[in-house]
Amino acid sequence: MSEKQIADLYRGRWGVEVFFRHLKQTFGRRQLRSHAAPNAEVELQWSLVGLWGIGLYASRELVSQGVPLQRLSIAQSLKAFRRVASDYLHPQQKGQRLNHLLRNALLDEYKRKDKTSRDFPRKKQERPAGKPKINKATPKQIQTAQNIKQSKKG
Repeated sequence: MSEKQIADLYRGRWGVEVFFRHLKQTFGRRQLRSHAAPNAEVELQWSLVGLWGIGLYASRELVSQGVPLQRLSIAQSLKAFRRVASDYLHPQQKGQRLNHLLRNALLDEYKRKDKTSRDFPRKKQERPAGKPKINKATPKQIQTAQNIKQSKKG
């Protein structure tokens, strides 16, 4: 194979990897909810159809606006669909229609220096508890404890 063919093959493979990352992480299908294998297969198939549908609809909206498809953000598109789905009982506010939300479902344009995420809530890294520190009670603390004990008896 030529170097160009290898590079094209790798780019295509990378696209598949990114898609599966979207399916597992962005779309929340790291673990399927079904316990039986046939049900899990159907769940996975419908999840793929849903994710493809979201991507296709968002792609169509971007193409109609002349935006390159490389700018499409699956995560932002999913947020747009969820927003509209959660608001379906309420009157739509101006500018909050799905097509308007999808037009803004774009990857940001800045170059990252590392791979930290943008919209991930940071988790507190608590230190593990160490060995307990035991202090001897002072005479005043002992007296206070005895007074409490006496007041509960009486």
